[in-house]
Amino acid sequence: MLFRAMAVALAALSLAACADDGTATGPIHVTGTYTLQAFAGRRLPVALTHSEGFRQDLAGGTITLNADGTVVRHDSIVTSYNGAVRNSPLIQVRHGTYVISNDTIHLPGQWPPFGVFARGRLVLKRDTLTLHEYSR
Repeated sequence: MLFRAMAVALAALSLAACADDGTATGPIHVTGTYTLQAFAGRRLPVALTHSEGFRQDLAGGTITLNADGTVVRHDSIVTSYNGAVRNSPLIQVRHGTYVISNDTIHLPGQWPPFGVFARGRLVLKRDTLTLHEYSR
């Protein structure tokens, strides 16, 4: 009898965690490392600056969300002059914290300042403009 009551309770909890469309509504698990796929709607690499033979490209990046609420972001920048790469990729590292509210991530003191989770992707935005698009 106890087993049956536990099974019914488990089934009720499972149904309660689903929305009308069958998707889960429980807490999302966001910790882990995400790889940068696009910047400002363009696939990588993306030219950040380009003038008179000088060019800087965003070649790649990652963002890691740790379970303790800290975040580490790496961006790989390649600089070239007249078509010749002049340095190994420069890795910019940013450290900070994050707070999750529903499907939104807030990154105090970071740029961009917030993002949303959708379908295994993390999209960082400024106002309504999508800037960084990451996937797991």
